[in-house]
Amino acid sequence: MVFRIEEFAANTGLQYDKKAKTFWGTAKDYPVFLHYERRRSSLILSLTGKFPGDAAPPELTQQFEDLKKRDPLILSIGRQERRLIAQLLIPAQNPAQALAETLSRIAEFARQQKMTPCCAICGRTENYAPYLVHTDGYPICGHCKGNVEANLEAENQRRDQRKGRLPGLILGAVIGAALVFGTTWMAAGHNRISILTAVGGVMLGMLLMQKLGKKVTVPAAVLCSVLCLIASVSALFLHSANEIAKVNRKNYDFAAKVLEITETEPGEQDVFRTITAHQTIGACLRDLPELLENEMYAPVKRDLKDGLFWGFLSVLGGTAFCAYPYLSESRRRFALRKPVAS
Repeated sequence: MVFRIEEFAANTGLQYDKKAKTFWGTAKDYPVFLHYERRRSSLILSLTGKFPGDAAPPELTQQFEDLKKRDPLILSIGRQERRLIAQLLIPAQNPAQALAETLSRIAEFARQQKMTPCCAICGRTENYAPYLVHTDGYPICGHCKGNVEANLEAENQRRDQRKGRLPGLILGAVIGAALVFGTTWMAAGHNRISILTAVGGVMLGMLLMQKLGKKVTVPAAVLCSVLCLIASVSALFLHSANEIAKVNRKNYDFAAKVLEITETEPGEQDVFRTITAHQTIGACLRDLPELLENEMYAPVKRDLKDGLFWGFLSVLGGTAFCAYPYLSESRRRFALRKPVAS
């Protein structure tokens, strides 16, 4: 069955913030937020409360393991300061009802631990309200709200001032381009496969730029795209030169014997001289434009055109698909806002 937002909200009494894709409200008086991750078929739960004396019992880890054994929908569960964080599997059968029961079970577990609902920041047990920071939810009291907003603004300013690490950005783009070159070479002749291979190279390049360069900028994304395009075109040209060289080496003995016959027409001699003079990839690559105009290599020319079309399409499409999340992340500004019921 399909997981239905309205049905789950009705079963739990929670509201749903469509922008953050997050359910919010209370479960057995505990402030809870559940972020819906459609691609992973899961919900990320945070339940806020403090333990007696603000210290978790030493046996809590084992109790978490026991709880997971009792409920197979709990993929993971752990404790952060004043919060329980769990990943819940969305099951195929009766997902809304089953997840509502799991949520109730976790809230009951918190009650058995004598956790007290509170502000996630300071632990005050009154005058707190639900807030969202992007998709993560926190109950925050009036005393802490101003400090949280100031900290978020300071973080936004640090992010704005942070620049990408040029060596890491270049290295990430080069590695991505190298993958595009290698996979395009292997997939040449099966040109539509290059859609997957080139997109994979672009994805790796963007990921490494984020990891090594710390921030993917528009110039960095353009650099990755250009290098991947160059790599794709280079691989296709080299592959075409290699294919022509293979054909010529196969016909070398025949062409050499024909050239020994003086009665051969001059036009025919040129054809056979072309064969004997282009036996290596280097020689074919050097004269590739002229060779591709020869009818003898028409299949190679056709494959090259197809490869270039799919290569350009896949690299540019891969850049558009992969760059957006990283650029959005780099430009994202964190702000505290109240959740809105959809």
